Amino acid sequence: MQEFRPFLFFNIFVAATFFIFLQVKKSNLDELENIDSKLHSSIPISVKNNDVIRGKESSRSNKNVSKKGINKLPESEILKTFGNFSFPNTDDSPKSHKTSNMLLDKDIRVDLKSLANLNPDSSNPRLRFDSLNRIISVSGKFTLEILDSSPDALSMSIVDFLTTHPSLFGIGSHETTIITTDPLLNARGESIFKVDRTFKDLPIWGRQLVVTEKNGYVRSITGKFRGILESLSVDQLLSKAQINELVNSEFETPELKDVDIIDSSRGILIHERMPIYAYKVIVEGSLKKKWILYLSPVTGSLITKTPLFYETSTPSTGFDLKGVTRSFN
Repeated sequence: MQEFRPFLFFNIFVAATFFIFLQVKKSNLDELENIDSKLHSSIPISVKNNDVIRGKESSRSNKNVSKKGINKLPESEILKTFGNFSFPNTDDSPKSHKTSNMLLDKDIRVDLKSLANLNPDSSNPRLRFDSLNRIISVSGKFTLEILDSSPDALSMSIVDFLTTHPSLFGIGSHETTIITTDPLLNARGESIFKVDRTFKDLPIWGRQLVVTEKNGYVRSITGKFRGILESLSVDQLLSKAQINELVNSEFETPELKDVDIIDSSRGILIHERMPIYAYKVIVEGSLKKKWILYLSPVTGSLITKTPLFYETSTPSTGFDLKGVTRSFN
């Protein structure tokens, strides 16, 4: 009798498993029949309580244009569609308002096409953007029109190259570009030119362009491609007495009260991404320490002050001639 018990238990297990399988199959068949009856019925299927179907319908309705539709749209409609998207502000305000894609600007597109024509293979220039979607670098292989082999001729051709593409490189109607220093040479054999800018014949401090050139081709242009609005006024002036008063008010401590003004000039300061008309004043105090002060002739106050020296404490120890340990500060 004991020999038949394992066999009996095995048969009971198989029968139970088969019974469960039949119940599951019957349930699935009932569901399929229910779905089939609804599909062939004239009564519409309700989706009010079906989250899955409702989610799919919502996702489907949010698609504005299908791939097939985009392929059939003319260029004007595609540009209009992209124009509805917004990007961070591209003016000099520190606020983060949004504006349209700058690549949709007609004048910038004309400049980009002109650069492509200057490429020997007519390829489009490569662009890099900052976190606010503003162009900060243009690279490629752009042919320069050089009159002769002199360094001055090369500098003039680079200036002409920039000024013939003012919208792309952010050169305003009242701005000029100049090269006042000799180029540097990098490890790739490229000449690096630092290009300064002026606004209404005044220097711009903080908006230099860097151009790399090799074998008569411009390879890259980097910097702040931002123009200054011509409405910025530079008419207000400061007298020598006013400058002295503002400088002395910044050095009222006994050890700094005797400072001399070394130089002063007018220009446009880029301060916190804003162009500000200012006076740049270099002063010297005791121990030949120098500072640069930027003064506003409009408000008659200090904009910012920068020291031209560096101080740090470097304590150390050593032995004198008698072998005694000494501390140095």
